[in-house]
Amino acid sequence: MTPDNPFLKALIAQPDDDTLRLAMADWLDENDQPARGEFVRLQCELARGVGPERRKELEVRQRELLVAHDTEWVRPLAEVLGCGPGEWGGWVFRRGFVEYFHLPATVVNKRGEQLAALTP
Repeated sequence: MTPDNPFLKALIAQPDDDTLRLAMADWLDENDQPARGEFVRLQCELARGVGPERRKELEVRQRELLVAHDTEWVRPLAEVLGCGPGEWGGWVFRRGFVEYFHLPATVVNKRGEQLAALTP
């Protein structure tokens, strides 16, 4: 996903709007990224709160999707940081997108604006 994607721009402007996140999930489905669309939807559902059985089901599926796709989904952020696959970890996804990860202050000062353009 590139910084010029209109859904991503809208999400960055309104990161708490799950309606936009679900619209983005539809867009992802329509643009050959159904696993990412599914991931956005299930994390939004988890964030809203569900019963224990449903939570377990969603958490298992969330883990399966992350194991299969996390490298692909964090690639734009890793490229900004100059990291190769497996050189950086600790990405935490919330409601379908990387919400936070730990960085040294020098990296934040140097790359923060570029990173902020890639994830709500």
